[in-house]
Amino acid sequence: MKNQVTSIEQSKRLIEMGVPAGIASMSWVKFDDVCFLSTLPYYKATPESYEGEEVIAAFMVYDLLSVLPKTITNSKGGVHKLHIEVCSSTNHCWCLFWGDEEIQIGWCERISFLHLIEDATEWLLSNGYKLNL
Repeated sequence: MKNQVTSIEQSKRLIEMGVPAGIASMSWVKFDDVCFLSTLPYYKATPESYEGEEVIAAFMVYDLLSVLPKTITNSKGGVHKLHIEVCSSTNHCWCLFWGDEEIQIGWCERISFLHLIEDATEWLLSNGYKLNL
């Protein structure tokens, strides 16, 4: 699941950047310094429901992908579509950007699809764009 669900550290970082915890499809539950992954969505999970000490959002790839805007508009009014592609036929990696063959905004390239979506989310939010909530 590590390539499909954010770690506790990744989740906390995304929440600090502005990703709402309520969209997380899963939860990390901390109990006696041990953390386990729960399939209960974060908005339903409470420490009481697990008798745990803390419940932390766990974002799945789908959760993050669903809030990425399919288009963004640059400062000059140009509209750029989201592209996600395999970026090499010899090395397995993914690339993501908004634009076309000539203009590529927010280019991210990663081996892990989860890290790709995480990086794209960070780029969007740090450059003043909004998530599609």
